[in-house]
Amino acid sequence: MSNDDLWMRLVSQICVRGSARGMDAVTGSRGTKDSFIQAISLHDWQKRNLDEEYFSDILKRFKATRFHNEAARSLRKIAKCETAIRGGKVVLLAELDQCSANSALQREHILKRCPVLGWKSVSDFMIETGVSDDVIALDTRIVKLLQKHFGYNVPVGRVQSSEALYMSLENALREACAEVKVPLALLDRLLFRLSGMSVIDFFMKYGAAGLEFNAASISE
Repeated sequence: MSNDDLWMRLVSQICVRGSARGMDAVTGSRGTKDSFIQAISLHDWQKRNLDEEYFSDILKRFKATRFHNEAARSLRKIAKCETAIRGGKVVLLAELDQCSANSALQREHILKRCPVLGWKSVSDFMIETGVSDDVIALDTRIVKLLQKHFGYNVPVGRVQSSEALYMSLENALREACAEVKVPLALLDRLLFRLSGMSVIDFFMKYGAAGLEFNAASISE
């Protein structure tokens, strides 16, 4: 994965806080996505001394997030963090080999290198970059789906801010996945696709192939 791709995924993790609609629209069009990647160039931003207003204007122009000022501020913190960005390169995943293939240790390692992200964002980043398929990004859509259909009565904010609650729910879902031999990250993507959609809408958009998940589809 290129440096531009890694940076794009970090920007996306910050922009989807509160709502993923903006980034869904950006990534839903190839032309818009390519223009966005070019506009958010880390190299260009660094040449402007990581000016928050400059980056906020880009996010606002593309409607990537409703909270463009806050997002630009968070991204500046990431860009200034030497364990996340160094020499114009995204080094957040450096030294992961020290954690073996243990997803919990990998996530802790990444969180320590970039505390700005948080549990949900790091988990999603791990899935998208192919680091692990044994974590789940407990975002608003997924937690609300569990609340609606399984009576899980814990607010989204509490789940995402509490390591104990996050791990408890993730472990329960991991055990359920193990029973049917499905990687946790595949459940993540399936629940994300199904959230807010009727069965008819799902098949109209994805067809039967929408349920035919494989390892290559996890990071899509």
